[in-house]
Amino acid sequence: MPVNRKMLAADARLAQQLSQIAQKNNTSLYSLTNRIIESFLYLERAGYKDPLDATLDFLVLDSIVRTGFRVYPPNINGSEGWENIGETIWYILRDRTPNMDIAQAIVRLAGMLLDKRHVLIDTEKGTSILITVPSDSPFSTEEIFHLFKGIIYSDGEAKNRTISKKANVIMIRIE
Repeated sequence: MPVNRKMLAADARLAQQLSQIAQKNNTSLYSLTNRIIESFLYLERAGYKDPLDATLDFLVLDSIVRTGFRVYPPNINGSEGWENIGETIWYILRDRTPNMDIAQAIVRLAGMLLDKRHVLIDTEKGTSILITVPSDSPFSTEEIFHLFKGIIYSDGEAKNRTISKKANVIMIRIE
């Protein structure tokens, strides 16, 4: 990506904190600043006028999920209904965040619905995602399978994507 040099001013305390975060994460201040700007632009496209509002929304949702609450969809009947919800979720995400990676969306959504411990991702050759649906899940393996099937087959890129299930494990492959 071409670099257009501009000077950005920041409060000295904030600049120092960002420098420490960049160093702690073994990245450059340039890279971290660009990531922050890119995040702000995502939030703005998603309708947030103030990124702190999005941060607070995330913290509230994350706090709820960490205390054991689960996200529940509206009353859905049958596999087609679950696939329609998955397709709609993907269309909204793609519209709000045009550079959203479908694998990233699947991993995040599965983590919110089932808990991050039930999601494994391997990116060695393409992307493989394993989702285990625990026996105490409010969703059946069949429901989760059809939700993600709706997501991965919702656009023209689907020819390089597969989804299958065996017992309580869902396997997704994205190349």
